[in-house]
Amino acid sequence: MTPKGSTEPTPYLAPRPEMATGQPETGKPLNNQDVLGMVEAGLPPKVLVAKIDRSPGAYDTSPDDLRQPKTAGVHDSIILAMVRAG
Repeated sequence: MTPKGSTEPTPYLAPRPEMATGQPETGKPLNNQDVLGMVEAGLPPKVLVAKIDRSPGAYDTSPDDLRQPKTAGVHDSIILAMVRAG
């Protein structure tokens, strides 16, 4: 497939195997600092919520620990996903 006005074909990006199976990702558990880093990098809330939902996590969700992401401007939907993931 070639984009309009281009002679270069559009590269095909194959889905990753774990995306095709619907299975959660594995690897190092995400934590509060990982989430703050992704927010600072500018990732949109929907992407972060999906990442939290599909990845192992070790979140500190005590009231004191939830103040930091809130004061850092983390969207409520992301904080809620962290709480749900425990």
